[in-house]
Amino acid sequence: MKKHPKFGYEVIQKLRYINERAKKIVIEHHERIDGSGYPTGCKGDEISLFGKIASISDVYDAIISDRIYRTGVSGSEAYEFILGGAGTLFDWNLVNIFKNHFSIYQPGSCVQLSNGVEAFVVKENKGFPDRPVVRVLYDKENNEIEPYDIDLVVKLDICIEGVL
Repeated sequence: MKKHPKFGYEVIQKLRYINERAKKIVIEHHERIDGSGYPTGCKGDEISLFGKIASISDVYDAIISDRIYRTGVSGSEAYEFILGGAGTLFDWNLVNIFKNHFSIYQPGSCVQLSNGVEAFVVKENKGFPDRPVVRVLYDKENNEIEPYDIDLVVKLDICIEGVL
């Protein structure tokens, strides 16, 4: 398993139509800035910018994806893991960019709230991808009501439990 970046790199090294930046991404996508990654254990600025970006993307994808040995976790849990690795596993500045541009719930998504009602995401909150502004159109019994918005950054006792 830990040799696949090196094997992949060796395969594409022979391909002239793949540029050097892409080749570096292949070999560096499992490296970590604290040196705990593989295949070479390089750290900090020994890892290219694009390798650092790819490592964040790869980890996020790996965490949310189902595997034969485990079920993937929610986007918000994966997001928290990436934030938790800032400065050790991942470049702090890149995690900050990720944080400010990442979105778990796209506007228009229908979501189930922890208070039992369904709502639609109407606006993202920059820096808080798991806490958007949502619009409630129906009560718990699915009766149409006067629509109202909930800003989940402000209303901390309510969260999104899932996407419908």
